[in-house]
Amino acid sequence: MYLKNTSSNNDSLIALRKGFKFRDGIKPTSPSRWAGKLQAKIATQTVTATVGYHLEVARGGAAVWCPGTVGDKRRPHDHQAVKITNIRENQSDFELDTHGFEVRPFSTSATDFDDNAAIAEHYYPEVCAHVQKVYVRGAASQTDPAE
Repeated sequence: MYLKNTSSNNDSLIALRKGFKFRDGIKPTSPSRWAGKLQAKIATQTVTATVGYHLEVARGGAAVWCPGTVGDKRRPHDHQAVKITNIRENQSDFELDTHGFEVRPFSTSATDFDDNAAIAEHYYPEVCAHVQKVYVRGAASQTDPAE
């Protein structure tokens, strides 16, 4: 199931997994009836999730591991409760150098995100050009590379 994301360009979609549970009086009738209500709920949502971090070698973690193997699945983890907040209301507060990511406006000519060939032909080159324009050329124009 897909829900149109009304907060950004027309090509953006929020993918909802099959079996999505509707809460707080939101019923799966027609998308036009519940999309606004669901978006209002998402905009202020904060959740707590348990995240499993790989342990460092000094704390009992593996020095070498092979992803996808049984040994990888049995690696010890440090499980931490992490607060996750929706940033749609304050996207401009996040910067790449400070937070490790930032949100930038991006529009695409791609229309069919179910067609892998079309994604590779249209969407990937547009994303690469956008990243080069915003980050690579922006970094090259800095007067002090240490900043």
